[in-house]
Amino acid sequence: MNISTPFLATLIVSLFYYDNAYSQQRESDYYQINQIYVPEEISLEVGGLAFNDKGQLGVSTRRGEIWLIMNPEKPKSEYIRFAHGLHEPLGLLYHDGAFYSNQRGELTQLIDQDGDNQADIYKTVTKWDLNGNYHEYSYWTCFIARWSNACYTQFRLGRIWRKCLKMAWLDA
Repeated sequence: MNISTPFLATLIVSLFYYDNAYSQQRESDYYQINQIYVPEEISLEVGGLAFNDKGQLGVSTRRGEIWLIMNPEKPKSEYIRFAHGLHEPLGLLYHDGAFYSNQRGELTQLIDQDGDNQADIYKTVTKWDLNGNYHEYSYWTCFIARWSNACYTQFRLGRIWRKCLKMAWLDA
């Protein structure tokens, strides 16, 4: 059997690359990936995630709801609708006993006053003008570690891709 040198070289190089492709690092080498059960009647379309101090996972949805997932690590978790009627919330944060959600035109504090896992108070922390363009949205909020009552919100206004930062001081 006579095998040509170019064919043999191609075969060796191919086997090397084939072996390398399967030995490359995977996403799971760096991040733990967990499956979360979602009931068929709930459409999450997730816009934000935040754990509260009880270990419940808060999930904001593009459809204007915030759900609490009890024991999200379990195969069959309980879902409770914490809040609804929001305008495309694309950010969620939990801080000092309340959720904060970025809506399209405002940052809202959501407080469960009576402990029933449903928001009783929807309080506007800060808001900004919208001109009706479908490119307008807000998508990020973080608290400043140095001041426990200050946060930044990032949002975009209009088609000109102008990004803005707004600082808000919360009631102490």
